[in-house]
Amino acid sequence: MLEQLQAALANENAQRYLRMLQQAEGTYKGADGDPYRVAFGGGTITDLSQHPRNLHSFTQTDGRRNKTSAAGAYQFLGSTWDDVAGKLGLPDFGPQSQDLAALELMRRNGSLQDVLAGDFASAVKKDGKTWASLPSSPYAQPRRSQGFIEKALGVA
Repeated sequence: MLEQLQAALANENAQRYLRMLQQAEGTYKGADGDPYRVAFGGGTITDLSQHPRNLHSFTQTDGRRNKTSAAGAYQFLGSTWDDVAGKLGLPDFGPQSQDLAALELMRRNGSLQDVLAGDFASAVKKDGKTWASLPSSPYAQPRRSQGFIEKALGVA
């Protein structure tokens, strides 16, 4: 499994989609930034040896208070990270590990083949339950517009 994900990571469409997810999640701030070190709310993660597991409070778009442990380029929850990293045997919370974990979540969602084939619209529909920032997300959190997603992918 890990070998397949490593091969997928070299795919240009996968790289475009991963960058789009970083932009949608608000962790990619341009070439000078480091999305892999972004904590929820914009803080900085200093140690990438493991998921930071810090809980942050926030208000959902429906007004309800909630807490999250989201961190990194793809805003992994601690529980999600533990599951994926454990199953893949990832050594740390570093950039390659985060990229591989995101690809594994796409594989689980059934969107990875869409991404590799360049069918980004189908992938976005399938990934909304994983990334709250996508237009297809059912969560009471801010979502990006389809136009934002298309621009980030370079298809607009």
